Amino acid sequence: MAELQQLWDWLSQKLAALEQQRILETRVEEKLRLQQLIAETSSERDQIEQQMRRLQPSEETTPLPVALQMLWDNVCGDECPTDLNLPAATIQEILRYTPAI
Repeated sequence: MAELQQLWDWLSQKLAALEQQRILETRVEEKLRLQQLIAETSSERDQIEQQMRRLQPSEETTPLPVALQMLWDNVCGDECPTDLNLPAATIQEILRYTPAI
């Protein structure tokens, strides 16, 4: 698992560098080549992430806090699932980037 995480981290760094290089590049042919490399690297990183998820022990899920559930319902209306149970770590990340409710 640690090897997969290292590979995922390395691919993320590579993606960031490729994106930066693509932004600065002015030649059309080189931009196209970089876009292809970005797509390939992103696909490879996604595959690694899927492998990591398969290897992770299943994590208990936690319902969204009431305030976030209400916010979710207001934003999505009837089109979104109403019973969201997410891994506790995911909820912590959501709360980290959500303004105080």
